[in-house]
Amino acid sequence: MQNWVTVFGTPITITTDRGAQFESELFNSLAKLLGSNRTRCTAYYPQANGMVERFRRQLNAALISHSDPSQLTKFLQLVVLGIQTAVKTDSQCSASELVFGTTLRLPGEFINPHTDSKTLDLETYADQLRNQMSKLNPINTHEQSRATFLPKDLSNCSHVWIRCDKIKAPLSPPFEGPLKVTSRKPKYFVIQKQGNIDSV
Repeated sequence: MQNWVTVFGTPITITTDRGAQFESELFNSLAKLLGSNRTRCTAYYPQANGMVERFRRQLNAALISHSDPSQLTKFLQLVVLGIQTAVKTDSQCSASELVFGTTLRLPGEFINPHTDSKTLDLETYADQLRNQMSKLNPINTHEQSRATFLPKDLSNCSHVWIRCDKIKAPLSPPFEGPLKVTSRKPKYFVIQKQGNIDSV
């Protein structure tokens, strides 16, 4: 609420995975309060939430490259600032430019401010910004096509085994099942699991 809604407003749709924090009563009540629709990604198909997965990969790479892993929380905000101001190759502008319509002033510019003799009055600037924003169209991100191995029997099997991604006790089996398949979709299966219907 404090960090997102006050800056960007209420989201129309919230896309989440099926983590416990997103399935909680608190999160569902908050989504209802904000009037946001919630969509869930299916397990084992992270492409459904590709934008978040790409950002997470970029954030992890930046944090891993830091010299002192015990101090990561101190530098997290600076790392996020760097990601927001980095120019994307496909759109030729940064995420902050797309959101705010201008580049962010970076910490180095606070120390050495550059003087710009051309200053626009606010009304002209607002008109130009409105005009430019109305011309913006979303740019399709490049799909990374990597062939995924799918067993041939998967298209007509009656039961499946599901990999357990949660933290397991020692010597516990890595898969659970067999679980009955009730229907098939192009990207996921609908199965019966402990008397409930689930999409994986």
